[in-house]
Parts: sequence; C-alpha cells; structure tokens
Amino acid sequence: MFHKDYFWECVDVCEKLEKNGVDFVPRIIGDDNPTDKKSIKYGYTHVYGRKEMKWFRNYWKQKGQNVTEEGDTQKGLGRPCCGGRCFKADGVDSYFLADTNFLGWNCMVNWYFLFLNSEANRVWTHQTCGVNLDGEVAPLGKITEFENIIDELEHELYVHNRIPMITCPKTFCGCGMCVTKTSQNIEPMFTKHVVPGLDHFIVPQKESNYEIDITTKKVLNELDSSNV
Repeated sequence: MFHKDYFWECVDVCEKLEKNGVDFVPRIIGDDNPTDKKSIKYGYTHVYGRKEMKWFRNYWKQKGQNVTEEGDTQKGLGRPCCGGRCFKADGVDSYFLADTNFLGWNCMVNWYFLFLNSEANRVWTHQTCGVNLDGEVAPLGKITEFENIIDELEHELYVHNRIPMITCPKTFCGCGMCVTKTSQNIEPMFTKHVVPGLDHFIVPQKESNYEIDITTKKVLNELDSSNV
C-alpha cells in the first residue's frame, strides 16, 4: 500500500523486493471513493499526483496489463488483485482489470470471504464488498445471532438443495475483485466449486447508494462517533 507522503520510499522498497525476487503487488490506498472528502480527511483515501499515477501506469504496462489513462485515481488506472492472484472474470483468466464495474454480474463473493467485527457485532460477506444474501449492501446479521445466518443457509441447502448466487448492485468493486464472477451464465463456473446435483438460485439485483448502504465503513464511523 503506497502512502502518499512516502510514495517514493515505497518505490525504493518495491525496487529492492524486485531485485531480490520477492513477490509484491503495489496498491493505491483508498480505491472505493476517491472523491469522498471525509474518507480523505481520515486518511482512508489518499490523493496522488500525476507523477505518482504515471509510476503506477508504467509499472502495470511493463507487466503487460491493460491500463486505462483517465485521471489520477484508482478508477482511472484499473485494479490488480490484492494478493496477485489469477482469477476468473467472464471466464477469462485475469490478474488485472481496467474496469471494475460489475453491476448486474453474478458473483461468488459469499463463497470466498467472511468478515466479522466483534466491536460492531456484525457479519459481512466481505469488508469492502458487503453485499449480503438478499443482494443488499448490508451485514449478513449479528455475531451474537450467528445461528440465524446458519439456519437460513441450512434451510436452502437441505430443504431446497440450492444456495444463493449474488447479483452485484454496485458500480465499483474494490478488494474482493478476484472472486469468480460473470455477466453471462455462471453455471459452468458454479459447477466447478460444488458437489454434483447442487443447484443455485439468483438473488435479484437491488439498489445500492451511499444513503441506504450499510457498509463496514459507515457502521464503524458511527461506532467511533458514539464513543467520542
């Protein structure tokens, strides 16, 4: 993660890592909403200059990735997987995507991740995605009521022999981008991950915006404010 105030020191570290054959993935800090003033104020989002963004573009071009050339934000660059993993996007093996708008795509994020925050007593599918099994950007439930989450999944699995498949309601994907997803029929990808005979049902696409989303950031900010 490249700190804006120590950007070129981060570059020096990367050069030493590369020289010594150590794998790394250079990342921008704060790729969810680069114009969020509150996020910038608290340091969750960093603002980079043209020289810094040029370094990122040159780095990924040298790696043979399809980099965009729009502005000085993560959205104008493209995005790698945080861990440098190869992942499936529309059935294509990828390491880096120029566009991370997957609105309306089917995604298996609930298969790969689970994020629990004990202070907030909440469970999300993923800390930055946060899309639940009803297709809303909101927690799956409470840690202290985890049995409700399990019981609902158990009912679908053992009574209906099926599990939910999320439809993305968001126009930007951050960490969690490397999860298997597609805008086409997800059946071929789905069957690779499950036992024969197990079915799935598509969760309808819901609305997502700042006012109605119950994100990890929003919940934790509210918790911080209540403790002041």
